[in-house]
Amino acid sequence: MTIPDEIPICIDIMSKHISTTDETINRDQELDYYNITENRLKIFESDGYKCHYCSKQLTRFSATLDHIQPVSKGGDNSLINLVTACLHCNAGRGNKLVMDYIAKNGNNS
Repeated sequence: MTIPDEIPICIDIMSKHISTTDETINRDQELDYYNITENRLKIFESDGYKCHYCSKQLTRFSATLDHIQPVSKGGDNSLINLVTACLHCNAGRGNKLVMDYIAKNGNNS
């Protein structure tokens, strides 16, 4: 008796499924960039350790991550939803939408 891994038609179907599945996965959205330290540091480094809102220079110890779309409004911990922020701007923004926060406080909070 042969198992599906040994049947040529099954091998062909499985390999096509695997290759199409790999193309549709966006690793930056799948990875947790908020809770995993190495991933947090990648965002801080990418942003030059500067606050996204007030451009204040930060350190590894003073930088925080801010969700562009708040978690309370459906945001996630993906790379595209996180920016470096100082504690003042992050706390001041709360769960306000980014554009509402910038409009009220300007780009130099």
